[in-house]
Amino acid sequence: DAEIHSGLFPSESIAPPSDTLSSFLTDLGGLPSCVASLGNAIPCHVWETGPRIRNEIVGSVKVDSDAKLLIKAAESNLKNFEKHVERIVTFASRQGEPLPASLHSPSTGSSPLSPLSSSRISYSVGVKSEGSVIDKAGRKYEGDIFRVKDCLRAQVVLPNESTLVCALLSLQYLCSDKARISKKMKIVRIKNLFRLSPLGVIVPTDLPTGYRHILVNVRLSDGLVAEI
Repeated sequence: DAEIHSGLFPSESIAPPSDTLSSFLTDLGGLPSCVASLGNAIPCHVWETGPRIRNEIVGSVKVDSDAKLLIKAAESNLKNFEKHVERIVTFASRQGEPLPASLHSPSTGSSPLSPLSSSRISYSVGVKSEGSVIDKAGRKYEGDIFRVKDCLRAQVVLPNESTLVCALLSLQYLCSDKARISKKMKIVRIKNLFRLSPLGVIVPTDLPTGYRHILVNVRLSDGLVAEI
């Protein structure tokens, strides 16, 4: 799927969750609602059960399109967001030391995701292109650019469940009042494809491959919504 560029997920295959995954993962986040779109007999699953999540960018410069405004905001947040992701990776790797400088490569808003790695954990951070933002808004949000929640996005690939849990705990801490960081984040949505329903079965995935991961949307200090 061309849109799978962000999220936290194990890099190895996982057996049925009832046999392997802890309740921390299977109970994390809300449950999706099942809806049938007009003209489509196959139902899809919607993870926004409350008010629609939109980018609410404040203090922005004037540009000639909403897509450019979103990208400008993403580019201005890129370096700080990358630092947050690095903190998550460092905590998950349980090394307790900063990543070696040799692992770093400059990030630019218009470039593809650039891979970085630590031990068996890898991650990448990047900004969508203007064309990708417009395309996604048209396909999923009836052209509403400000509902695109992954213009600024990160992908973290983890080797096993324990590092996945550590990454999620680190993210939770960074979004809490206890975190000593200047520009804080707030979790606004968790899309957990390892979630168990009240019937004790794993939630369905709309992806034909059966691919599963955890997506966390965070609102940054200027109102931009990013995705990990």
